[in-house]
Amino acid sequence: MLLLQPAGDSRLLEPPVADGLVSGGATWPPAPGQPPDWRARDWDMVLARLPGGQGAEQLLDELQRSSAALPLIVLADGVDPAREMALLQAGCAEVLDGARSGLLPELIRRVWRAARERDALARIREELLRSAQRFEAVFAHAPTAVLVADSHTLRVSEANPMALRMFDVDAGTMASRPLSGWIEAGDRGLFHEALQRVLVLREPRVRVELRLRRSDSSLFWGDMSLGCLDSPSADAPSLIVNLLNISLHKQAQAAAAGMQAELELRVRDKTADLLAQRRRLEALYGISSMVAAAPSLAQLAGDFVAALRELGAADAVALRDCSVEGEPGEVLAACGAAFDTHARDAARAPVDVQHGAHVLELRAHGRAPARGALQRLVRVPVAAQRRLLAVVDLGYARAAGVPSPEDLPLLEAAAGHLAAGLEALRSSALEREAAVTQERGLLARELHDSIAQALAFMNIQLELLRTALRADDPARVAAALDELEAGLRESTEDVRELLLHFRTRSSAEDIAPAIRSTVQKFELQCSVPVSLEIDTRGRAMDADVQVQLLHILQEALSNVRKHARASAVAVSVSSVPHWRVEVRDDGVGFDAEALGQGRRAQVGMQIMRERAAQIGATVQVRSAPAAGTEVLIELGG
Repeated sequence: MLLLQPAGDSRLLEPPVADGLVSGGATWPPAPGQPPDWRARDWDMVLARLPGGQGAEQLLDELQRSSAALPLIVLADGVDPAREMALLQAGCAEVLDGARSGLLPELIRRVWRAARERDALARIREELLRSAQRFEAVFAHAPTAVLVADSHTLRVSEANPMALRMFDVDAGTMASRPLSGWIEAGDRGLFHEALQRVLVLREPRVRVELRLRRSDSSLFWGDMSLGCLDSPSADAPSLIVNLLNISLHKQAQAAAAGMQAELELRVRDKTADLLAQRRRLEALYGISSMVAAAPSLAQLAGDFVAALRELGAADAVALRDCSVEGEPGEVLAACGAAFDTHARDAARAPVDVQHGAHVLELRAHGRAPARGALQRLVRVPVAAQRRLLAVVDLGYARAAGVPSPEDLPLLEAAAGHLAAGLEALRSSALEREAAVTQERGLLARELHDSIAQALAFMNIQLELLRTALRADDPARVAAALDELEAGLRESTEDVRELLLHFRTRSSAEDIAPAIRSTVQKFELQCSVPVSLEIDTRGRAMDADVQVQLLHILQEALSNVRKHARASAVAVSVSSVPHWRVEVRDDGVGFDAEALGQGRRAQVGMQIMRERAAQIGATVQVRSAPAAGTEVLIELGG
């Protein structure tokens, strides 16, 4: 309260008036140019001590100009009734004279309380107005649907524009049915369960996802949030509903779930394909290993049909060889059920390698086979370089067991392994035949060059013996018998040496043991000591080269036995920098230029040179009469 007093008036109000009520003071009328600042503080009222009411009109004008609108109490003496009435009508809260000044404290308190209540009500009204404006702004422009409904009837009393747009209705249509009527029938149970949690369990907020219907009966997914607002003036609390359209989110979830399911399906299919491919590869690897290890055609055919029956899940399998024209021939192997007449007739049909693996329907005179008999054949040609070798027929008693077109290449691949195995056996047989032929040629040449020559020589001696007997010449008979005995002895040695020669085999890894064995046999046969030096630190030697080199060494030692009359022999073998074999004896020697010692020595040299030419080696012979002989064999110099 602001207390205004005339200048120079030092009278104070009574303590009850001044205690806790006066907040400031000033003089009135004021000095020129110095009126009180009515807005300096939050004054509740103005109490003016004005003798005779002088200056009250000016004070009222000043309060009105300042827009302070403060209650004014004038404490004055000697104010006539007419002027008092004029002051009251002008806006004074009260005009007291001296006789009623005792009422001043109570009057001040009453006016102060009234002013306080008026200000409080004004502030409340302003706050309510602002709150209503804020709510209206939020409610009307909320990005989500907001609905207010009666918690008992579920009738919608208010709906913001977003809610009306979401349901595609106007406010009247929205209020025409309960809130549950806008929910899809299958999801109303979820809605009522959430409603019970809000109204009975008093949960502050409950969320639920459900389907709702628009006015055109189309569905959309909504994220509904339910809350309850109690009101003292209403019979039932209000239900506050916030609703968000999540159809796009649900569609994205469904699409993601579909993609996940499709991805899982693809992964399962791919895994199954990989497992099937792995089983196929393992089966093919097993067949390949079996084919490579088969020592004979019979075992290869038997093992193959057993493996193919398991691979193709067939009831019967038969393997036949084929002619060049494609005519099936002899059954090489079979397993499983026996082929009946229909199946045998179909299996005799010509094979076309161009068709590859294909399925044959078994019919006889237009009729299907009997129940339990073979219904179909899967024919798989076995070919190498488009050359037909054999045919495999797989029989099936059930149509469901026949391999699919995607599985036929697997059977063709297995047939390809069989073709490779058949070709390998054929090649091996040809190699063995060639080796036998070569050995026979070598044996024939050895017989021709050694024993045949000796037999021819003994035949000549027999003719000389007959001539000497007819001439009755004992000396010539004795000489002929001596020559026959020497020839027979030499032929016997040649045969023994030939047998040892063809029994000798070298190791694919090291030729040294074969050389030692050859030298030991020579020593036992001739009783001539041999010094042997071997150095095999160089590169390895192929098996066929080893055989020929051994034969050359044996021929050189045979010449020593037959012609040298040596007392000692030295053999030196070295592989660095290239293979080199040297044979030296201390025998009688011969004239190397004339290839002395006759026709038989010439034959031995020829045999060595022919063998050396087959392996790319060279043979050099150094000899002189009474100076021994040296034979040098060099390979790949």
